[in-house]
Amino acid sequence: MDAPLQLAIPVLGALAAGGAIGFEREYRARPAGLRTHMLVALASALLMLGAVHQITWLQGAPNEVVRIDPVRMAHGILTGVGFLCGGVIFQQGASVHGLTTAASLWITSAIGTLFGVGLYERRSAARCCRWWC
Repeated sequence: MDAPLQLAIPVLGALAAGGAIGFEREYRARPAGLRTHMLVALASALLMLGAVHQITWLQGAPNEVVRIDPVRMAHGILTGVGFLCGGVIFQQGASVHGLTTAASLWITSAIGTLFGVGLYERRSAARCCRWWC
């Protein structure tokens, strides 16, 4: 697969998945709708693409110096989004609001992360293991 397509497919897939979740939220007039979910999925996918493909940026660096660990980026993304999602959860009297909004944003981020790392098709798992090992 050529390089532009290798980058475009995860980005478009993440946008479509985030858009589907966001459309449902917006259709039901819930907070954090279409644009928010698309942006969260897009940002997660782009950050993971950057982490996975960083070897192409460092063409002249010795192999002993380059450390590719996309798991660190995934951890940072999901921690950061989880922190932001914690801000939409609040208690009002005996009820708690914002849990579903936070959960939908967090899962959208996870889906974007998976698209970015290349786990959008069955055979991609072996390809991802090659990048990490």
